[in-house]
Formats: sequence, C-alpha cells, structure tokens
Amino acid sequence: VRSAGAMEHQGVAHLDHAAAQLRASSQEVQRQPSRHRRHVPGDVEHQQTGLVGGEPVPMLYGAKLTGKIGSTSVGFVNAQTGDSDVLTSSSDEEYFYPGRNFTVMRVKQDVFARSTVGAIFTNAQGAGEYNRVAGVDASFRFWDYMSIGGEFASVIDDSKLLADPEADDNPITGRFGAGWNSDQYSLSGTYQRVDDDFRTDVGYLRRRDIVTQSYRAGWNPRPGFAPAIRQFRFSGSFNAVKDVEGNFLEQGYSFNANASFQSGDRITFNLGQGRERLDRIFFVSFKDNIYVLPGDY
Repeated sequence: VRSAGAMEHQGVAHLDHAAAQLRASSQEVQRQPSRHRRHVPGDVEHQQTGLVGGEPVPMLYGAKLTGKIGSTSVGFVNAQTGDSDVLTSSSDEEYFYPGRNFTVMRVKQDVFARSTVGAIFTNAQGAGEYNRVAGVDASFRFWDYMSIGGEFASVIDDSKLLADPEADDNPITGRFGAGWNSDQYSLSGTYQRVDDDFRTDVGYLRRRDIVTQSYRAGWNPRPGFAPAIRQFRFSGSFNAVKDVEGNFLEQGYSFNANASFQSGDRITFNLGQGRERLDRIFFVSFKDNIYVLPGDY
C-alpha cells in the first residue's frame, strides 16, 4: 500500500487520473443536497446491526423461546422493527427505512453418544421484500478423537433474486469437515462453498462466490530423553480459495513448531507464505489518496 504521489512505475499517471475521478465522483455524490425521501438501499441497511445512518432502529416487539425437551433442543426468535427516517450526516438527504419482521427457528437433536443433527429456518420480510433461508447440519464424533460434520443451506425464497433474471433463485452454501485430534497426532480437512447469489438478511456472510479448501496435519510427541520438555508440537497447514468458477483468489501455507517446558515456558517458531489476487483498485483512504493496485500480492 503506497501513496499515489510516491509511486513511480509505468502507468501511474493513468491510474492516478482514474483514482482521482473515482474519488471525486464519490465525494460529489456525498455533497449533493436533497430533501427527497428515499428507501435505504439493501446493501446499506445491514452494515451495522440495529443502526441506520448511526441512528438506532426502533424495536416494536420481540419474543424468544429456547429450551430442551428430552434430547431435543429448540429455539425460536421473532422481532418486529418500526419505520425510520434518517438524515445522513454527509448530506441533506433523508432515507426512509421501512420496518421489517425477523424470524429464526432452530431445532437440534442429540444422537448416539456425542453427536447431533439439526435444522434451521430464517425469514426476514417487510415493505414487499423477503428473504427466506433453510439449512441442515450434523456433527458426529467417533472413537474419542474423530469428528465429522457439515452444514448445508439454501435460499428457498427471495424477492430480490426472483426479480433478477440473471440471478440463481436458489443459491446454496455448504461446508464439510473431518478431523482426527489426539494427544499425539492431528489431521483435518475442510471444504466450503458459498454461491455468488447466496444472501441472508438474518446473520452475516464475510464473503460470497468462494470455494475454500483447507488442510492441516500435526505431530505432538512427548520426548522421554528430555525431562524438562513436556511436549513438542509440529504442524503444517495449507489453504486455497477460488471463486465458484475456479479462478484463483487466495492461497497460503504455514509451518509451526513449539516446545512446551515443564516450567510453563514455551518456544515457538512460525513460517508461512500467502498470495492473494486483487482484481480491481482498492481504496484504503480517499482522503490520503492511498490505494492498492490490482495484481497478485
């Protein structure tokens, strides 16, 4: 990350001009006065939970029910928010935020000795828009050290996706993982996918349009030849992230080693490397003209 004025390589002048235009257009939009009442965009309303333009969203009512019946855990939450009129601090434009109703239903069943299966349903609706997601999950443990689990969810009904002819009406997300974790050995792997059109109005998604694979292996010997050392730990990991079409996004690996002593002291050594692809210019600060150029890092 460098200041635009300090960058000296071919094409900087063109990039600086494009950056200045993008920055100027963004600032111009913020300066334009308007007293029109507008519906707050969907991407804006979820940036801060319970807040719109820094102002709290009024809560009309809410109810929660949780508990366990035998080996079955249940949970239910429903909340209704009221309408909001928010005047943004950066302009004279007033946004209208319609009230919405949020519902979450969850059930989880204990199976075998230490395993569970479950399901979840979420619904958010209001002002003619709605988003409904359903999912299932499972977690199994075998032989004290082995674990297998995963989750799968799909958008079953969404007004914005139905209105977009190019969007998938039922995008999915899923994760599967398995691992062995004993005192001496550890081995694990995880696969996760989030479709580009997957969205939920109840909860958070750090990133969409990704397929992630991560693996880790470890060896933790307890040396008998050195009484002062309680245990060594050696581990290596690898992770790769692509989009759903298979294009490279991120990749990294690491190696870790540490020695734990009977005294409680510890010596640790870490080595790692990562690569990430940025496909468009990214502004860290418009004010200071700091941005990251597209490319591999």
